[in-house]
Amino acid sequence: MQNVTLGQVGAFILGAAALIGAISAIVAVIVKMYGKTVGKSIEKAVKPLNDEILALKDEMHAELEKSRKEFRATADNLDASECRNFLVRFLGDIERGVDIDPVEIERAYDIMQHYSEDLGQNSYIHARWDEVMQGRSKAASIKKYVRNK
Repeated sequence: MQNVTLGQVGAFILGAAALIGAISAIVAVIVKMYGKTVGKSIEKAVKPLNDEILALKDEMHAELEKSRKEFRATADNLDASECRNFLVRFLGDIERGVDIDPVEIERAYDIMQHYSEDLGQNSYIHARWDEVMQGRSKAASIKKYVRNK
């Protein structure tokens, strides 16, 4: 390694570059001469594999969509259950005369709206809500709470 000069390194690099250039030129000529023929035969050979890949892609998209729908249904069921739990507790507190924070009152109205409109739920909660909250407006409920403080 000590006897190698900078000129020798440069000559080696130039020689390697010339060799790579020559090989590239030969490959380019071969591709140009036989490219269409070889390309068509490769395309013909790869077509079944390509079709299989496209079929797998479609199948994966269908499975992903199915999984998304199942996840959405599970999430909506959990969401509806949590809304029911909150609303049952809230309505029970109203009936027992528990002091309820104005923010919790507003949140209860928001949750009831979400439960009804977004989740499309219509169950015993609606009847209970109408029965307990009959004649009560959100503003009146909040005023009543603030006066009791």
